Amino acid sequence: MSPVFGILPVLTCFTGLNHRLRKSNSKTTVVAFIIMPAPTNSYTIEEFKGQALIRQLHDTVIDIQKHIGDHLLDYALRFHRCRMSGYDTIDF
Repeated sequence: MSPVFGILPVLTCFTGLNHRLRKSNSKTTVVAFIIMPAPTNSYTIEEFKGQALIRQLHDTVIDIQKHIGDHLLDYALRFHRCRMSGYDTIDF
């Protein structure tokens, strides 16, 4: 049985009780804190800043990898052309 179905009757009872208290002009309000084990998705500003920083770092690393890959490919193509032309070294 899901915890939601177990807590729903309790919440309904508290709602009914508070309604009856208001109807009888009582100044009392019933408040309940219900703590249940469940995953949370609470985020702080620091977490959002951290996520943005990680995204920027990831994008920078991808750019550097692409730049280095382009240089390696360019070097390999020039080396291959030089070898085909009879040269053993490449002048940069």
